[in-house]
Amino acid sequence: MTAFVLFSSLTFAQQPNPVLADHLSRLKPIKKVALLVQNQDQDWALRADKSLVPASTLKIVLASLAIKRWGLGHRFTTEFYRDGNVLWVKGLGDPFLTSEEIGLIKVQLEARTDLSTVTEIRLDNSFFPELRLDGRNKSDNPYDAGNAALAINFNTAAVRYRKGKLLPGEAQTPLTPLAVDLADDMPTDKQNGERRIALPGGRDMSARYFGEVFSALVFDRQLPLQIMPLNKTATAVYTHKSSRTLEDLLLGMLKYSNNFIANQLFLLLPGKEVSISASQRYVMAQLEAEYGWQDFNVSDGAGLSRQNRLSARQLMAVLENFRPWAYLLPSRGERIQAKTGTFWDNHSYAGYYLDDRQEWQAFVLLINTTMKAGYRFRFADALIR
Repeated sequence: MTAFVLFSSLTFAQQPNPVLADHLSRLKPIKKVALLVQNQDQDWALRADKSLVPASTLKIVLASLAIKRWGLGHRFTTEFYRDGNVLWVKGLGDPFLTSEEIGLIKVQLEARTDLSTVTEIRLDNSFFPELRLDGRNKSDNPYDAGNAALAINFNTAAVRYRKGKLLPGEAQTPLTPLAVDLADDMPTDKQNGERRIALPGGRDMSARYFGEVFSALVFDRQLPLQIMPLNKTATAVYTHKSSRTLEDLLLGMLKYSNNFIANQLFLLLPGKEVSISASQRYVMAQLEAEYGWQDFNVSDGAGLSRQNRLSARQLMAVLENFRPWAYLLPSRGERIQAKTGTFWDNHSYAGYYLDDRQEWQAFVLLINTTMKAGYRFRFADALIR
């Protein structure tokens, strides 16, 4: 069994290197810091059972639950129906519906139904209720994008100005009426600025923007749009399985700390019922059953909520189970695979480092106070000295 050295006296049976020892000494008096580091036969711990805010290191927990729930090869779906001249789109929460994905959908629809006879698009976004997860701010920044059953490009719109002319912000996505309205309302440099805007208007705005981009890409024009539940008389014509697997989603979510993907997965985890409370109950029950945890809390999947609480020891337990998928975590050089967690007063870091025996060891550093942002990286670098 691994021994733990508690930093009460900062004496070690196995002395860390001088740089690491200095880092450890400086952490000791900071009460809102917790640490647990695997170190071959003798691990180092500092307040390892103290519950703190994990910020985006919580995404490791979410990734672990998602893999258990669906498997890495899972692909999320979107459904398409016809009712006379109406084409229906039923959103089921696919986190990676993008402009590029619409191109793939168009090819499949053309092979299954006569798109030339479509005169209207109807959008069913009822699979998700109107909701707002704790921790999401009321800003137009991409990391504050809301969640919905039918959303495109991570529920954001990209625009740019060149010499006072409004243009699409990305080549693959046309400029739609809603994007024009949003650009006009946002404090963007109207000469040479560019923005990626989180849609601010809830699930219906998300569906509307999806419909506008979809109409432009599939029909080369803006068809009339309506948002309503699917008619029982509509006939299924195609179920699109995403070109991206869950493995692809998790790689992107962890690398870019994508809050939209994380919370879409969080909301989809329970299966039948989509609600914030259902997801919270599901996640808490799964973690309690697997690890026997008692003193913890999970309010969202992205780590945006300050109501989230985990200890370093709890996060370490997840990392032990997550070892087969360590490659999903962002790399820092060749010897660190780890995920950051960041608020203005949170500079956490958790993952794995390659020790001098060429063995991957797990580490958790939870910092819930103001500190230079680069400290966590210097600490991790000291582990591999």
